[in-house]
Amino acid sequence: MPVSADLIIHDGRVIDPETGRDEIASVAIKDGVIQAIIPGPGLPAGEARQTIDAAGSVVSPGFISTHTHEAAGAPHLDHSRKHPGNHVVV
Repeated sequence: MPVSADLIIHDGRVIDPETGRDEIASVAIKDGVIQAIIPGPGLPAGEARQTIDAAGSVVSPGFISTHTHEAAGAPHLDHSRKHPGNHVVV
């Protein structure tokens, strides 16, 4: 199936710990959102404004350190129980 994207990152080792994906694939991105992950090597059929050859590289979601101490000593900043996630409400 042809892909239409702003960016295609191809031939990289795509790793996604959430889904268990670990394979050579292409990632198609449009308007800043992943539209498709196409398994297998090579540039998928379709159109892209930009391509990146990621051969020999790892393509993965951004990793966020959840180990923080922003609220230490400042109980008014500790909203983690009411608003879980990787953010600080000030």
